[in-house]
Amino acid sequence: MNQVTATFGAWADSGGMIFLADVALKSIMVLSVAGIETIALRRAPAAWRHLVWTAAIASIRIFERRTSAPPTRSNPITTEDRRWLR
Repeated sequence: MNQVTATFGAWADSGGMIFLADVALKSIMVLSVAGIETIALRRAPAAWRHLVWTAAIASIRIFERRTSAPPTRSNPITTEDRRWLR
């Protein structure tokens, strides 16, 4: 049991909880919008409502993939470069 808690603690300390919270928040927002859209499409054909839910699930999968691998900068901005940005 201690090994499990140690592994989870290491995962949480490495940013795993931030990743999980980020994906969960984005998923809730996407599914909320999809739910509102399906209510608005109540009298529309079922194919349209299915398309809305399929697009919502697909976008959640994309959010998950894009959040797990954020872009990295190969050349960070130095203090010398910052004076030109002002």
